[in-house]
Amino acid sequence: MVVKPFDDNIFFLHFEKCGGTSIQTGISDLYKKYDFKDLKSVFHLDHKASLSASKNMGLNKMVYREFLLEYYLSQPRIKFIRGHFQINMEIFKRHSKKWNFITMLRDPESRFLSHYFFNFYKNDDHDKIHVTLDEYLDSDRALAFGQDYVSNVIGNNHKVTENDVKDAIEILNQFKIVGLLEYNTFNQSFFEQFGRKLPKNVKNVNPIKDYVNQVTKAQMNRVKEICTINNEVYKNFCR
Repeated sequence: MVVKPFDDNIFFLHFEKCGGTSIQTGISDLYKKYDFKDLKSVFHLDHKASLSASKNMGLNKMVYREFLLEYYLSQPRIKFIRGHFQINMEIFKRHSKKWNFITMLRDPESRFLSHYFFNFYKNDDHDKIHVTLDEYLDSDRALAFGQDYVSNVIGNNHKVTENDVKDAIEILNQFKIVGLLEYNTFNQSFFEQFGRKLPKNVKNVNPIKDYVNQVTKAQMNRVKEICTINNEVYKNFCR
């Protein structure tokens, strides 16, 4: 039996440590012709290469990825775009009629700790964290991670304001799917929207299972403070 190729245009805005790698793999597998993957229709951002290229060009890596995203959204042969991108209101307005924008969010505090311990203990040196949790909590990288539900949606790489939060929520409210990892409803929402079932893959599991027990109450309070902005966005979708 020949299954009709999946040809919906989908952009998956991938926030780190939200279960996105498993989802992206499942969606990529839908883009097939007969028994072969149609690799020409899928663009997967190479994070290491984009980081290197952005440095070579003297650009902020997320701004550089905005340029890449605009390029691939404009290509007629591309059907699925996946990766840790940054968008903005202009990109969304230009392409949201043709493209289905989707994403997955996760409880910001749980995600923050998962991100830290995953990158602290992993073997790969790309984006590896080399400092203690206390040192990391005082870093610009931690502060940026605590507000990326806004900055990566509106294209703001500076201090986030309340208006920025409102703008990010306005854009995300127009996404075809905003899944929440804790609610485990993304696959059902995807089926209702696109009529295809996704496999239940689990990838990039944290190598440390009991990392929460390594966090002190004072550290947890600091994590909550850092994640205030992302919590505003996340709670908007916990309805």
